Amino acid sequence: MAEQETQVTGEVKGQEGRDDRERFTKLGFLKTYLMPVLMIFLIPGFSWWFFNYVQSDYDQEALESIKASLYNEPNMPEEKRAAVLVFHEKMPLSKILSINDPVLDDFKSGINDSVKRDYFMFHWLIILSEICLYSGAGVFAIAIIAVLLSFKSQQIQYLSLSTGWHVLRFFSVLQVVGQGCLALALSFWITAFWFNMYVPKIIIIVGIFALCAIGLIIKAIFKKLDNDFIIKGVLLDDRRAEPLWRHIGRLADKLGTERPQQIIAGIDDNFFVTEQPVTVEGRQYFGKTLYLSLPLIKHMKKTEADAVLAHELAHFSGRDTLYSKKISPLLGRYHYYLVALYEGGITRPVFSFMLFFRSLYQLSISQLSRSREYRADMLAAESTSPLDLAHALIKVSAYSNYRDKVERGLFEKEHVQHSLGIRELIAKGFESFVRTEISDSEINSTKIVHPFDSHPPIAQRIQAIGVESTSNYCEEILLKPVDDSWFNEIENAEELENLQWAEYEEAFSEYHEQALCYRFLPTTEAEKEIVTKHFPEVIIQTKKDEQLVINYESIHLTSWDSPVLYGSIKNCTKDNNYLDIGCTGGLKRIKLSDLKGSQEEVLHMFEMYYGRYLQARSYQENKQKNHE
Repeated sequence: MAEQETQVTGEVKGQEGRDDRERFTKLGFLKTYLMPVLMIFLIPGFSWWFFNYVQSDYDQEALESIKASLYNEPNMPEEKRAAVLVFHEKMPLSKILSINDPVLDDFKSGINDSVKRDYFMFHWLIILSEICLYSGAGVFAIAIIAVLLSFKSQQIQYLSLSTGWHVLRFFSVLQVVGQGCLALALSFWITAFWFNMYVPKIIIIVGIFALCAIGLIIKAIFKKLDNDFIIKGVLLDDRRAEPLWRHIGRLADKLGTERPQQIIAGIDDNFFVTEQPVTVEGRQYFGKTLYLSLPLIKHMKKTEADAVLAHELAHFSGRDTLYSKKISPLLGRYHYYLVALYEGGITRPVFSFMLFFRSLYQLSISQLSRSREYRADMLAAESTSPLDLAHALIKVSAYSNYRDKVERGLFEKEHVQHSLGIRELIAKGFESFVRTEISDSEINSTKIVHPFDSHPPIAQRIQAIGVESTSNYCEEILLKPVDDSWFNEIENAEELENLQWAEYEEAFSEYHEQALCYRFLPTTEAEKEIVTKHFPEVIIQTKKDEQLVINYESIHLTSWDSPVLYGSIKNCTKDNNYLDIGCTGGLKRIKLSDLKGSQEEVLHMFEMYYGRYLQARSYQENKQKNHE
């Protein structure tokens, strides 16, 4: 139970119900996050060394040339020759060209223009590499300070995250542009300097990568994100649930917080509050929203539900939802920006740098989130009853655990399920689950799973509100019938729940059937029917009156002797105008310009069908290993 927070964490995900500090320890924080950060200094660091080395080599060649010309002047006094040599040894050509001194103009005018251009390029490439290096070190320090400050309070967290995000965003643009230019320069000068040649193809490829990377981050900066928060549920107006509305109002008054503007009832196994605009049944609502779970509230006494509702309302009093509303868009933009950097190729070092600080911010976000949870628990316990809150936490945990087990079991089945009956399965097997499969220690060590927050273990939360361990009577709490619940105070609550379960199970069944397509290498007609439903045979005409046939198991050009089974493919490459397929029967080529229609669509189609086969093969291989 917690306020709604749309936290998008990029690669920092899968953390529901896990302690972030523990997770960082297990993964090896230095290896996973800090070491990749150092990659951001690789290109500018190498560039700085390389162009200083090249410039020094040019200086040495210039000095040798000057020496030779001086010794070819027999009439020059020895003292003057010595003085000129000392001057040029102390003042290399690179330095002479970089300073503005009229005394040296005559000397500069005698230098070849191409040499001047090279020195000019070295000078600015060295400066650019230094800018990248120094800015990296400076921003690293600034971001670390911002992260440390973010642990202080919600307001400081928001301000530091906002400031840090803008600094990091500007820095990443600087780095991508700067390192792109350095990479392009290196692609020419490395071969030109060491091998006296250059490869236009390499330069063009690096240039294209650099431009694409810059384009991606610019697009990411200005892209407008869809922040719509869609909730599956129904709006409970005060006519449909008048007693519940009045009671929630009294709870809010008791807590000294504002009442919610709307209450949404759904079948998810959690409760939350939010101040973000929400969309329910196609209509958008603003202000404070309370979401309650019909299946959970049905199995709670009114006093237990009161404790849960008081916990959620307490988040309004702490301005928790307000800061969640402000922080969520920042995290969303941060995530989208990370994706763009990851896809940019040569921007991966910058991606690692940004991910490092996003991961550190997650520690701050999680710590303050848990502090808010403890605070909300304490206020709920004071305004209702510590024991009722403890009982409610145990019920939420046990129900969520068993529901997850039931749904995972259904999803793992390898046949189409049109009639799931998830609610019935939960009701039928819950008692046996409680009595035989789940222990008191498991319940107390469980962290309530929430899609946007992490929670302390239940035992810690119960202990924090002053309740002694409930492990001796968890079974009694979970299996004791509930006669008086707020569920009964909601008009047509059973019908509302039934309709939502029907929609949920239909979506679950459709998703499961789609997943089956990526599990089967069809051996039966039933499996073939499932796969071909989503991957039907596609026939593409060619300009030579041939047909390219793509289906779930092969690709076939009618001029070939036989279809190429996906299982026989060793490699696939697109070379200019051809799709080359290396297989056990040899090389098969498809001339893309001969195809009618979009070449990109044909390639995408082949990738989808062949990719499906590869995923199914991997699934079957893993399945076989597990059985062995």
